[in-house]
Amino acid sequence: MPGMMQEFALLVHRVLGHAARWHGARPVLSRSVEGPLHRRDYATVNRRARFRGYAFPDTAS
Repeated sequence: MPGMMQEFALLVHRVLGHAARWHGARPVLSRSVEGPLHRRDYATVNRRARFRGYAFPDTAS
């Protein structure tokens, strides 16, 4: 569409890839339902998400 500021769709994997590339060592904190705090960095989150993405191939047709 002409006039858009970006030439690509803003998708989660692109945002996560950017964060992993430019801010890879920054911590990402999350808390599970049970209560413990989980600490990882963006590079690890991106690697784990991409690995898990291969387990669920795109089935939308």
